[in-house]
Amino acid sequence: MYRRLMMIVCLALPTAAPAAHAGTGVHTTYLWHMHQPIYWPDESVWGPGRYETAYETITLGHSQNDEYAIFDKDDRIGDYQHYPKDAISSILDLPEAGAQVSFAGALMENIFSLGDAGWNGGRYASDWYSHYRTARGWSNTAGKPRLEPVLVGFHHAIGPLLDDNALRMELALARLIYDDAWGPGEVSHGFFPAEMCFSERMIPALAAAGVTWAIVPDLHLGRACAGYPYQANLDNCDPPNRADQT
Repeated sequence: MYRRLMMIVCLALPTAAPAAHAGTGVHTTYLWHMHQPIYWPDESVWGPGRYETAYETITLGHSQNDEYAIFDKDDRIGDYQHYPKDAISSILDLPEAGAQVSFAGALMENIFSLGDAGWNGGRYASDWYSHYRTARGWSNTAGKPRLEPVLVGFHHAIGPLLDDNALRMELALARLIYDDAWGPGEVSHGFFPAEMCFSERMIPALAAAGVTWAIVPDLHLGRACAGYPYQANLDNCDPPNRADQT
């Protein structure tokens, strides 16, 4: 129900061949996180056998949330279509500059439904993803895409709370819809864990989905430092875990 712009660090996942990632160290980047859930996860009236997506839910008035207002906000309309490309276009003079985006599959389905229906005077284009594809096609001096859509669980599920089969399905669905939005090409090897929740139990499923690195917020690393400047009265400031402090 939000988007986030965050400074993140990327850490390689341990695999059966850790030497492949030896010496990679810690890398920093920027990431836009995009998500909207399925607001009415009951069986679709229009398409039995599947759940409702945004256009049907808005039209039938099923959701207790004001889904019309949620998807009609100007900043979201820009975020979900062209703002990231516009931002990256302003740093093309920097040879290695770029960013990542994590875009949940449920949000993709919602926007596809609105764009295909021409909802609200065409607020979302049927090819809403076109600007993302353009930015993905820009390369830096290392030959890497300026914008990389990383994997995120299809329904933004909290990975450590899922059993292995459910997590594998979340990742399989995310890979399945990847080309529909971002076009043909290699699927990202990066992973954005929903709500920054991670467990080592997730690694086998992630490795099976081709994931080799995961995103960790700088806050998690900061909390592990003995000098972490914790103040309980500040919002979004988690207390340090003394067992983790170095």
